Amino acid sequence: MKTTVQMLLAGALSALAATATAEQPLRSETLPLGAVEAVYVKIAPGLFIETRLLRTHKIAETWSDVRVRHFDAGKPRNELAKNPEGMAVQPGDVVQLTIATAPEFAASPMPEITRITARVALAGSAVARRFQQQITPAVTIAEQLRM
Repeated sequence: MKTTVQMLLAGALSALAATATAEQPLRSETLPLGAVEAVYVKIAPGLFIETRLLRTHKIAETWSDVRVRHFDAGKPRNELAKNPEGMAVQPGDVVQLTIATAPEFAASPMPEITRITARVALAGSAVARRFQQQITPAVTIAEQLRM
């Protein structure tokens, strides 16, 4: 009887630990996380087309429009981020980013680009749905009437 209770307790603790580690990326406020809204293919410098509109199967360089969670301003913003080679990112995925620093002068070129470093959760998963709820701003009825 005693070993059965110990095994049940150990199983419950391991399940709790697994849940806590799965939710860790969402709780960490130091990681720049975002949700992919669209995926693009770079056709020429400065010219992108959505992958769903592409007629050929040749894909060289893909980029994503990512809605990034920012804690400073309180509102999310969008970033265009380069996808790593070999990573198939799709809309709804939660990803981790390295955000490029803004150039010192407006006329100077950006030496760095924003990149996706890892996929945290797949589109449609419970973690991705919870993240979407966190970054989607709540609109009140009064704000809807003003729109």
